[in-house]
Amino acid sequence: MLHGRSQVLIVSADPHPVRRLRALLAELNCDLSVATSRDEALAALTAEPHRFDAVLLELSMPNEDASAFVSRMKANPAWAAIPVILQSAA
Repeated sequence: MLHGRSQVLIVSADPHPVRRLRALLAELNCDLSVATSRDEALAALTAEPHRFDAVLLELSMPNEDASAFVSRMKANPAWAAIPVILQSAA
C-alpha cells in the first residue's frame, strides 16, 4: 500500500461497471488504475509488480480467459499474494 491508500487495479473493457466501482472505491479511499484488457493489466503488473493491493477482474471479457489470467498472476511470485476479485457486469 502506497501512502496509506489501497491501490486497486480494475480490469474491465466495459466503462459502466468501472464508473460504479470508481465511485464506490473512492469512498473507501482507494487509488484506482484501470486496464481495458488483460494484456494491459499484465503490462501494469509487470511495470510495477508491488504497486497493487488488489485486482478487480471482469469475469466475461471478449476473447479473454479469466482463469488463464488468474493462473498467470498466481504463477508469478511478485503477484501471487495479490487478491483477485472476479466481478461480473451482469
